[in-house]
Amino acid sequence: MHDFAEMVHRQRSYFLSQATKPYEFRMEKLRALSDWIDANESAVLDALARDLGKCAFEGYLTEVGMVRQELKDAMRHLARWMRPRRARTAVGQFPGRCRIYSEPYGVALIISPWNYPVQLCLSPLVGAISGSGPLRRETALWSSRRNTLRPPRRCFAGWRRSSLRRSM
Repeated sequence: MHDFAEMVHRQRSYFLSQATKPYEFRMEKLRALSDWIDANESAVLDALARDLGKCAFEGYLTEVGMVRQELKDAMRHLARWMRPRRARTAVGQFPGRCRIYSEPYGVALIISPWNYPVQLCLSPLVGAISGSGPLRRETALWSSRRNTLRPPRRCFAGWRRSSLRRSM
């Protein structure tokens, strides 16, 4: 924690490099997260059953299924979210045109609690990736199997090199 200021500075520097802004970069990371969920669904459900006593149905319904739906929605609408939107032009600005551009704010820190560890870690991750902000994630899951619930490093590949070196 002593180098927290340095870590935030590196993340902000990477964010300002605009590397996370392109549509292709964001979609690649969302697809990597989706692939990880597909490949590790049974391991995640098993860890939820052992750690929190959730049956497979409850684990899927309250954790994995919700994240899958959020990923599906983000991948479907990402291009539209990134597109400039028309805005009303004041009479005094005639014949001008107004547009609203959605721009990312900066870095994000995701801290997930122990009660819904998958959903409350990965759902904000989907939003952070969609919004193109570099991020760091922490989990409060006190589990012997918490490594099973880690998102894939390749979801962070663009960020990991310069900004997430110590986060995983």
